[in-house]
Amino acid sequence: MSDQVLDFCFGAYKHTVDAIAGSGKNTVDLAKGVFNKTKSIYDKSVKVLSDEDLSNLYEDQNLGSESGCNVFSSVGNHLWARRGLLLVGAGLASAGFLLYSSTHYLMNALPTHLTDDNQVLFVLGDIRDPVVRNQVNELYRRRFIVFVCKRKLKYGTGEPEDDFTIDDLTSEDGGIFFIDSDSSGLASFINYMNEHPEKQLRSILFMPNLSYYPSGTTLSSKLVASEVQENILNYFGVLEKLIPHFAGNAFKKLQLIFFNPSLSKNLQLKHHSVEHLVSGLITTFYETMKIEYSHKCDVYMCHIGILGIGGNASTFKYLSVRGSNISQSLCEPVYQLILSRDYLWLRLRRWLNGSVLYCGKGSALTSWLGYLCPLWLLDLF
Repeated sequence: MSDQVLDFCFGAYKHTVDAIAGSGKNTVDLAKGVFNKTKSIYDKSVKVLSDEDLSNLYEDQNLGSESGCNVFSSVGNHLWARRGLLLVGAGLASAGFLLYSSTHYLMNALPTHLTDDNQVLFVLGDIRDPVVRNQVNELYRRRFIVFVCKRKLKYGTGEPEDDFTIDDLTSEDGGIFFIDSDSSGLASFINYMNEHPEKQLRSILFMPNLSYYPSGTTLSSKLVASEVQENILNYFGVLEKLIPHFAGNAFKKLQLIFFNPSLSKNLQLKHHSVEHLVSGLITTFYETMKIEYSHKCDVYMCHIGILGIGGNASTFKYLSVRGSNISQSLCEPVYQLILSRDYLWLRLRRWLNGSVLYCGKGSALTSWLGYLCPLWLLDLF
């Protein structure tokens, strides 16, 4: 609902800008028309005068000067009496000219994809997760260079969980790279950025599992330790090492985007304690990073609701609620957020909305209403 209201407000703002710019252009055209018409009348008046009239006109200089003074005095008094209207007209003309000349910056349309391939994103998440995979592919399609730090370690062993990783920086088309979460993987990434100074790390996406968590009535310490270590702490350790190398200044900050599977916690659903724990940790990390690194990073949190891929719900499947389209509900808002720094109207919209996004069906509603939100209400929106 809030997005619809903001869209309406920005539509009205754009209409106003176009109207003022049009007024400025019309004022300039009107001034040109008045000048041309005056010049035409003067030329016609001179042509109808005889040679004798012209000679008499130029012979009597004093009379001409006196008549000219009277004419200019009369015109000056006439204009001074209507100075208010003149000021309004001059103001509209100036505003129209200013907006007309700066429209490209103020209201530039968001491109469907980047015009170059110098923007780098770093994703902390498991590519096997359908939501993470869809988000990575969407960002790659828009011509971002995406690094995915996706290896998870077995809890307490330090050994890889599987071999579904690429240890070195290899990519078939140079668009998506997979690296380890250990020191060698981070060193490879830092070396890559140092060797390509024209490329800029724009955002870090912290994406824990968003599609599946174990459920049950018991919450064992081993299960909690395993999920927290593999899904949260490993990634947070990588984030902690990256920030000193790439955190920007107050004018060019690095974006940190935390994805929070918070819907089950908001609804206080039973038998999903692991999700509750992960959501609480993500919220804590978001609040902590916002306090500690606000001078170097723009920190955002994205609440994840029920998302659908291919017509079926891919998150919170146990709720039996049809998910919203992932491209429109998640990928497009995240893309706009990443580029918001380069577009004034997107930056203003983000400032009005705050640093929290709601992506997916029920994400905003359950955040506002909490456990009071009935499940049948989610199907209505």
